[in-house]
Amino acid sequence: MLIGYARVSKADGSQLLDLQRDALLEAGVAESSIYEDRASGRKDHRPGLDACLKALQPANTLVVWKLDRLGRDLRHLVAMVDDLRARKAGLHVLAGAGAEIDTTSANGRFVFGIFVALAEFERDLITERTRAGLAAARARGRQGGRPRKMDHTMLRTAMNVMAPRETNAQELARRLGITTTTLYAYVNGDGTVKAPGQKLLDLRRRLDSLPPRDRGRRLLGECIADDVETDAVIEPAALDLMAQRLRTPLQFAEHLNRAFGAGLCTAQKPVTADIVEATLAPDFDDLEPRLTRQGYSVKVLAEQFHARPLEIRRFLNGQLEAGRTRELADRMRTAGLAL
Repeated sequence: MLIGYARVSKADGSQLLDLQRDALLEAGVAESSIYEDRASGRKDHRPGLDACLKALQPANTLVVWKLDRLGRDLRHLVAMVDDLRARKAGLHVLAGAGAEIDTTSANGRFVFGIFVALAEFERDLITERTRAGLAAARARGRQGGRPRKMDHTMLRTAMNVMAPRETNAQELARRLGITTTTLYAYVNGDGTVKAPGQKLLDLRRRLDSLPPRDRGRRLLGECIADDVETDAVIEPAALDLMAQRLRTPLQFAEHLNRAFGAGLCTAQKPVTADIVEATLAPDFDDLEPRLTRQGYSVKVLAEQFHARPLEIRRFLNGQLEAGRTRELADRMRTAGLAL
């Protein structure tokens, strides 16, 4: 069965489909089997073309007036020819540069085979580029997949809270904002750490052991592109200041954005220590802001350490009585919170 497709680029009526329709009818395509579009050939998805391809069955032949009626993008044409081959459907081009394509003839099948070979070549190129990119990323210590949701503080909390056998893992995962699957990927049911968790602890230990500037460059590398020089972004003195005050890539990203914004207003580049100092929150090192940045709001702390929100607020403000303060502080330190 022959399925016809016709297309003009403009939908304002200035271009007509009559010539293409007549050519398709003369080639033996039934009028009811002609699908039409009034849209640019640069668009991969067109209503008429989508309906046409959906109507194609094995052993059917798609007939077009000229090859550019299917599309003006070689990538799209090659992919479409490959799709036709997979459907066991043929292609017949009536005129123009692609008129040699007619899968009902030996010569046409030869030209069709060239298109199929181009499609396979394109797929191989994409695969090769992807593998090369992954290899280059791995050589730089980067791994693919979704970013992990577990961080050092959450892991320490999970290890300590999971130690008692009666801990509800689902409830703990909910409080930490992760799934139970992620929780058990890092810790065992008794709170002991698994290999991914140990790797995270070792990474944090190595990071903490670095000199401030080296630690800062390491964290800054998580926030900027590989081809950007550090000194073009931030002065060494400013980097030292950030390394002393900030601990995680998230904090670096947040305060770099603030510093870049301030630098943009004053036309200052790279970022200076004065700009960093001005953009750091004045209460950045206070207990409540530090815990909040780690994901521990008053509500979360109250739930996790079995205290009332009012007690937590008094504890954070230094207004809680001494005995209770020591008790909560010991629990939080045991859970890995940096007080």
